[in-house]
Amino acid sequence: AADKVVVADSFRFHQNALRILEAVQVSRASEVKPIDVAVARRSIAGSLIRHGRIDEALAMYQQALPQYEKDFPNQSRLADLLDDIAMALNQSGKLQEAPPFFERSMAIRKQIYAPDHPVQAFSLHNYALLLMKIGREKEAIHMMEEAIRIRMKALGPNHPYVSITRTDLGGALLRSGQAAGAVAPLESAMKAFRATSHPRDNYYLLAQRMLGEALANSGRLNEAIPYLRDALTQSDNPRLRPNLEGKAFEKVRNQPAFVALVKETSGGASASDGAVKR
Repeated sequence: AADKVVVADSFRFHQNALRILEAVQVSRASEVKPIDVAVARRSIAGSLIRHGRIDEALAMYQQALPQYEKDFPNQSRLADLLDDIAMALNQSGKLQEAPPFFERSMAIRKQIYAPDHPVQAFSLHNYALLLMKIGREKEAIHMMEEAIRIRMKALGPNHPYVSITRTDLGGALLRSGQAAGAVAPLESAMKAFRATSHPRDNYYLLAQRMLGEALANSGRLNEAIPYLRDALTQSDNPRLRPNLEGKAFEKVRNQPAFVALVKETSGGASASDGAVKR
């Protein structure tokens, strides 16, 4: 509840600031620059995003864009706004409209930053997540691999950003039918998460679930069972829990170890009962 109040207050603050800027711009144009209004629009859009009002935010971002293009051509502030628009389009379900904005922002950053700068990995990772949604898995996998390479060089192998990208890479490989290929990045992510993250962290749980699925579909069911058991007992979020009745487990559904897991977890095993030390 407190978070909602903060978001609402932030939105009202930015909304009032924009109204003041627009009024002053009309009455005393020499003292308020159009870019000030555009920047205020972007700030309001950010508040609207946090408030779940995606379509209104998208309209604000797009209103700000022409002025950003005029005042910040080929600068990082324009690239940031283009990313904002792409992600808002993603959130609003207008997936096919988002790629050109990501591509423009990436092109700008390539002009500004070195090829191995961490900001390049940020762009690659976000664009890859979108590409996965629109069925361009091969491109997405390549971008995630490049993002991991950049982040490892800049941040080290155990940094949370590296682990998060590895988890998403594992998910992309799973979705494209490459379960065996997904095991290595997911194992690396889990190793780092155990050292750096709380076991209830969403990405920790997601990596755990997907590693179980990848192992199960790579002929390594006995190794998969502990991960699947922990994933089932440590979260109530359907996205983070394996669906043992789903298509992902068709290959192993009748194997005794899997049947035993289904029986055990459907019987209401608690997290403390189900957790396995590794």
